[in-house]
Amino acid sequence: MPSRDSILQTVKVGPDAVNFDQIRVGDRVKLRAAEELSVGMAGPGATLQGAAGLVSLAPKGAKPGGIVAETTQVTARITAIDFGKRTATVRFDNGSTKTFPVRSDVDLSQRKVGEQVVFRLTEAVALSVEKP
Repeated sequence: MPSRDSILQTVKVGPDAVNFDQIRVGDRVKLRAAEELSVGMAGPGATLQGAAGLVSLAPKGAKPGGIVAETTQVTARITAIDFGKRTATVRFDNGSTKTFPVRSDVDLSQRKVGEQVVFRLTEAVALSVEKP
């Protein structure tokens, strides 16, 4: 019987799956996902756009498993600051704008319209197979 935080789902696995032949009926496949967003101020003239990824699979013959991670980084320019509501509106390079809440430990009086902000999002997924 699965625990209350378990999710039962059937997935299709492609022919490139390494060590798939070691998985047996009744084995538990654990999938863990994590996401982290960090926001900081960019230096003058910084162009901080880009992405990087990592894929690491268990070697042939080992227990099935692996990890996939990706980090994406973009910059935006502050277009408005609302000191009363503690929000900042930014414009991204594609022209879209978004208003974000600003944490109480950030001194908004030190920020100004026109400054660049860096958004870095990292997402990771780890998979392992455990015998019952």
